[in-house]
Parts: sequence; C-alpha cells; structure tokens
Amino acid sequence: MQNDILPPYSPSRTFASTREPGVRASIRHLPLHLLHRILTLTLDPLATRSRFSSDPREEKVRRLWYLHKALRGVDRTFYLVATSILRTLFLSQYLQQVLPNLSSDPFPHTSIISPGADSHAESSKSVFASRGRETAVYDHFIALRVGEDLRRMESELSEEGQGERDIFTRLQPTARLEDLLLSLPTHLIASVGPRNPPASFPLPQSHLSVSLTPSWVQLFLHASPFGARGRNKKHGRIMVLEVHREGTLEATIRMLGEGLNEVRKGAAQWGDRVHDESYCLMEIAELDMDEAFVSTIPSPAMPGLTTAQVTELSAINVVIHPLVLLSVVDHASRVPLSKNKRVLGVLLGQDNGRIINVANSFAVPFEEDERDPKTFFLDLDFVEEMWRMFRKVNAKEIPIGFYHTGPRLRSSDLEITELFKRFTSRPVMVIVDVRAHGGRGDTGIPTDAYFAVEEIRDDGTATQRTFSHVPTSVEAEEAEEIGVEHLLRDISSSSSAPSSSLLTTQSLTTRVTSQLSALRGLHARLIEVGEYLTSVQNSKLPVNHQVIYHLQEIVGLLPQLGGDVDLGKAFRVGVNDSTMVVYLSALIRTVLALHDLIENRIVNAQQELEDAKSPEEKKTDVAAVAAGVKSGDVDKAKKESDENEKK
Repeated sequence: MQNDILPPYSPSRTFASTREPGVRASIRHLPLHLLHRILTLTLDPLATRSRFSSDPREEKVRRLWYLHKALRGVDRTFYLVATSILRTLFLSQYLQQVLPNLSSDPFPHTSIISPGADSHAESSKSVFASRGRETAVYDHFIALRVGEDLRRMESELSEEGQGERDIFTRLQPTARLEDLLLSLPTHLIASVGPRNPPASFPLPQSHLSVSLTPSWVQLFLHASPFGARGRNKKHGRIMVLEVHREGTLEATIRMLGEGLNEVRKGAAQWGDRVHDESYCLMEIAELDMDEAFVSTIPSPAMPGLTTAQVTELSAINVVIHPLVLLSVVDHASRVPLSKNKRVLGVLLGQDNGRIINVANSFAVPFEEDERDPKTFFLDLDFVEEMWRMFRKVNAKEIPIGFYHTGPRLRSSDLEITELFKRFTSRPVMVIVDVRAHGGRGDTGIPTDAYFAVEEIRDDGTATQRTFSHVPTSVEAEEAEEIGVEHLLRDISSSSSAPSSSLLTTQSLTTRVTSQLSALRGLHARLIEVGEYLTSVQNSKLPVNHQVIYHLQEIVGLLPQLGGDVDLGKAFRVGVNDSTMVVYLSALIRTVLALHDLIENRIVNAQQELEDAKSPEEKKTDVAAVAAGVKSGDVDKAKKESDENEKK
C-alpha cells in the first residue's frame, strides 16, 4: 500500500489576489502558490542566509521549528501553507519508520480533494476536509521530530526514540485500521452518524475506535464522535466485537468485516470474540477520549506465544547486567530471613529481538498467601509511577518483564506474567537465586529466564500455558565492571576487617578463602566436563559438536608450557615480576599504616599529658605561649629549679 500513497496536498496556482476591498494589503493576501514558494525558500539556508548561525544544518532545524511553532499560528492561511510544507518534508521519514508488517496511508483519498476553483476560500477549506486519523498521527510525528531535532542539537539529554516508538507501535497501526474501516461495505460502515448512534448497522466510522493487542483487535462504538473535545469528555462505549489479528492490517480489516457481517446477521452477539470458542463480555465503561487515543497499554487478556515461536525462543539470549543482580540481592537482603518469602520487581531494558538487554530494575510491593499461591497482591499503580520517573532519566529503558527470588517456579507466575503483558507484549521472567549456599550460584550463573508460551497439541485438545526456558548471560560495560569490582572489594573489606583496623585492603585470610572457593568451583566444573567426555566416549551420551567446539576453544586458550622450556621460564618470570610488584605494594602500604599508627600513638600520649595537667599548670603554659616560650622549655626550667633546690 505504501507505493499507492498519493502525495500531500499542494495548493493550486491561484493568481488572483484574495484581498477584500478596503483591507490593507499584507503578505497573507498573496496567492497561495507564491506564499508556498516564499516559505519554502526561507527553509533553505543557502537561499536566505542567516547572520546568526554558520552551520546550515543547525539553521535549517531552527527554521523548521519556527515554521511549526510560530508561523502556523499567524492565521489560517499560514497554518495551511506551513502544514503542507512540513508534511512534504517529513513524509519520507515517516514512511521509513512504519513497521515492515504494517501499511500506511497518511493521506487517504478523501482528504485530498482538488480545490477545483481559484478562490482562496474554497482552496483553504478543502485542504483538511475529511482528513484521515492517520493524518493526525502524521502531524503528531512531525511535531515530535521537529522538537526532538532541536533538543538533540542543544543537549545530549533527550528522550530520542521513545516517543516515535509509541507512535509506530500503537498510534499508527490503530489509526490506519480506523481509516481502513471506510473500505468495508456501506451496509456495515458509514462515514458519519448521529451523536448517540444506536447499536445497529451501518455503524458510523466517526464513532468507532480500535484497540490493538499483539493477538487480538477490539472494535468499540462510542456515544460521541471519537476524539471529540468538549466540556463533558467522558462518554460511554460498547464493544462491538473482537477478532484475531492477522499478519497485515488489510487482512485484519477483512476479519473485522467478516465478524461485523456475522453480528449483523445474528450469528454472533455484540461483544463476542468472533471465530473463537471463548467469548468476551460486552461492557460499557467510562473512558477519557484523549487517553483512549494515545494509550499505549495493551489489554492484559492476551494469549502467550504459540509453539511455532518456541523455536525462535531457543535463539534468544537474555543479557543481565551486574547492576540488576546487585539490586535484586539488596532487595532480598531487606526482607527478614525468618519470613522466608520471595521478593519481586520489574526489569528495565531493551527487547532487541534475539537479544534482551536487562540493564536496570526496581523493587515492587508484593505479597502472597503461602497457603494459596494464587492469592497475591501486586501494586501495578506503583509500577506505572516508577516507570514514569525512570523514563525521565533514561527513556530507552522500558519494562521488559519481572524478576523474583524463587528459587523455583511458582503456580502464580503465569498470572503475574499476564499482568505484565500490559507493559510489554512478551514479558520475560527471570528467577534469581540469592541463596548464599546450596544454590545455583555455587557452580554457575544464579539466573534462569523464562517466557510464557501456549502449547498447541496435535490431537486437538485444549491448549495449555507453560514456561519455556531461554539461556541467560551476565555481561557488563567497562565502566560497570570497574564500579562493581570496587563495590565488591569494599564490601569484602568492611565485612572481613574490624572497624578499628587501619588497613583498607582485604586480609590474607579473605583473599585465600576467595581463591579457594574459586578453585573449588573450577574443580567442580572440570569434573563435570570429564564426566561428560567419559559418557560420550562410552556411548552413553550422543556427541554434541557445539559442546566439543567450546571445550576445544577453552583448551586452545591455555598457554602451552609443557613443550617449550623457554616459554615456561618466561611465563614464570612474568608471573613472579607481577607478584613482586603486588608484594612491594603491600609492604609499602603496611609501612605507611604502621607509621600512621605510631604518629597516632604519640599524639594520643601528648594529649593524655595535657589532660592530666592541673589548672595552674595550664595557665602557666598559656602565659608562656603568649610570651613566646614553648611549653616544653617551661617544664624543663621547672625541673632544673627543683633539682637546684634539692641540692
């Protein structure tokens, strides 16, 4: 459909002046094609040079912003011409952002009506006559792109990408579907209708709205024209039907047409889920029209992934940053150990298809009944409020799932996953084992990631919801690695050394213990590898070439010290040199610490002597200091006088 898009409206040549008799002439009374040409030339920094900026690109960005924010507000003529110019400039950028499986037509045929006359009134009236709903989305995209370009040029702290992602994942396909409703037969859909249309056919397109989920499409009939602004913004709505979402928007419209036909003939009831055995109840709800149009929260009642996508899940890798693990451990440590309850929080990051990057997280109030696991409390309002604050700091981090401390799957995890589908289409669940001993962290990564799937059986029985395991890995950026290393070092130091210790490094016992635990983990893994190779050799397990390649790569990374004597000697010399530097650093640090200890002892002893003096001696010392005599000289003189008196 993108190849069939008609170009945006361009004013016809109106050579006659539109100035009325007795009105003072101004630029807005010029013919539209001349005004269009003048405003187009003002956007070209080479045609009209500026005395304030030397960068042509920066000057063009500022002029676009001025055209959008200032000139469009002069009067109706400038609004029409400036909007036409902006739509022409940003059309290619808009079409490039449309998702591949969706179609777009920001200028439906009904919105491009040729003026047909040279009069200014008819020409300006017909520019936006019966404009489509995707045209409004396109205008919103232009406003967002113009402002974002200016903010990006002036500051690096801009929410780039988040607003456009909301447009092309929710607003654009929804508006496109609502425009495509007019392609259905006239006995099903009419263009306009009364203010309070009855629940009968044909349905007025002006009172219809579409709500999208990843698997379903819901059609609603509103009591007032959809998106209308007035004093009473809240009106009732009724669900017409719900159909399964197909691959393309045109195919989805055909499904809606078939469903409307069944409702019209009486084969299906209002509010039914057509072409499905289950039905959704018809509901009349109070809804804010503006929130309905820009809402990015899908319906929580959406099915999980099908078995056709299970193969794709095996190729997905969930990358968890150390900051997330530290946050989870801190969250779990704030819960009393006597309660033995799991904690739950939200994962933030990016879903890039085959790689899910978990970069941040935050805790969420969560309680569950130990006797009835399906009874739990999860504060979703708190989640939305926290996400709103996190988005101000980093707009690229969006909710992609949740975590809990398990340490195993619970029966309520499927219900929690369904709740999180209001924030993301496929939430990932990560179980973090925070146990100090006996957990998965002793010999491997203490995380497990799962996706909710729906198993469709070949025998035609009912589907069953379950979890599919996906691999996880822990990765960090360079700055993150340095920060985590220093944090763990400080934690080890504070836990191993007493508070009065002057040493800021780990004790020998702590370092040896950590080295020993690392060697034990390495030894356990080597034993596991040896058992696997023995089982393969004895034909107990099949040969997995991928595992063999990984083992060969590990062996290839080891230094070959057995055959070459010189290489082994050089390796040992290098290790000794590096160890010597560490040893000398520890000695110097110890000497400095002892020096500080001696200095502190001397200062404390002098302070004790000063505190032991009588008030008369303190007055004498003060007088001596005022006279320029040191207190030590005064004490020495007193001792000499006492010795002379004794003699």
